[in-house]
Amino acid sequence: MTQDRWQLAYAIYEAAALLAESERNEYVHAAAPDAELAAKVLTMLEEMEASAVSDAFTEPADSTDVQPPASSGSLPNGAMLGRFVVTGFLGAGGMGQVYSAHDPDLNREVALKVIAGTGDFLTAEAFIREAQAASALNHPSIATVYEVIRSGSMVAIAMELVRGTPFRELCGTPQPIGKVARWGQQIAHALAVGQR
Repeated sequence: MTQDRWQLAYAIYEAAALLAESERNEYVHAAAPDAELAAKVLTMLEEMEASAVSDAFTEPADSTDVQPPASSGSLPNGAMLGRFVVTGFLGAGGMGQVYSAHDPDLNREVALKVIAGTGDFLTAEAFIREAQAASALNHPSIATVYEVIRSGSMVAIAMELVRGTPFRELCGTPQPIGKVARWGQQIAHALAVGQR
C-alpha cells in the first residue's frame, strides 16, 4: 500500500473506531474507495476489538507487556506516519505515546513519540520545541532526534530507538551502589550537555 492509501485507511479507521460496533462496517464500506482498503480497515478494527477484549481479561499484576491505551488515537501495527511503519506500542507519558517503527528508506528501527491531543496548537508547538532542543544535543545518554513528522492532524518525533530495561522498572528496587553511582554520573553528564 502507498503512503497515501495508508493515511486514508488510518483516517477511516480513526473515524470508524468512534462509532458503535454495529455502525462500523457500513461506514467503512461507504468511506473506503475500494474493497481492498475497506478490508484493511476492517482488519485493523477487528485487531482493536480483539486487543480490547484480551485487555479486559488480563490480570494487570501478571502482565509485563505494555499495551496501548484503548483509544481511537492509538496507532495499529502497520499504520504509516510519514514514511515510518508502526511496528509496536512502547509506552505512554504525559505528552504522548511512543511506538516502535521501521524507517524503510534507511532500513532502521526508530522510536516515534506521537503527541497526544494534537488539536491544541500550544501543546504541538511545545512538542516541536522539545524536538528542536533535543536535536541540538549530541551525547551517548541522549536519544538522537531524526526528524519531526506532521501527518494529517498528528505530530510526531522520530528518534533513536534504545532497547533495554526502562529506568522506571528499576525504581523502588535495591540496586548495587556502584551501578547507581554510574547511572547518576551518566544522567549528570547528559544534563550538563543540555546546559551548555
